[in-house]
Amino acid sequence: MSRDLFVVNLPAGIVSVDQIPDGFVAGALKVSRSQVIAAIRAEAPDADLSDPSWVRIDRDGGFSIEIDLGDDERLNDFSLHLNGGQAADELAAHILKRLALRAADPAEDSGLFHLTPA
Repeated sequence: MSRDLFVVNLPAGIVSVDQIPDGFVAGALKVSRSQVIAAIRAEAPDADLSDPSWVRIDRDGGFSIEIDLGDDERLNDFSLHLNGGQAADELAAHILKRLALRAADPAEDSGLFHLTPA
């Protein structure tokens, strides 16, 4: 199973993308690319950070995550491309929790990624 998550500065308290007010402008994330990389390093020390704009995490358990951070230190958004089901979802949830960020998830009825890491 694969899915894409889109990390943007979502309004606080929403439980569905339908609750995003008309005219809402997300603005820059409250974390930098360096902070995202530090969170990835903390949660996945085996991550391939040789290209900090496109981070890869490959696990023997049959899952992978690619994280598209782009080239700018200041982030308006970034994306996570998950392959491999629940284990990939859980690692993504841990990274997002560490950063106190939320993600849009087109695969969910609510349009939001809701997994809560253990």
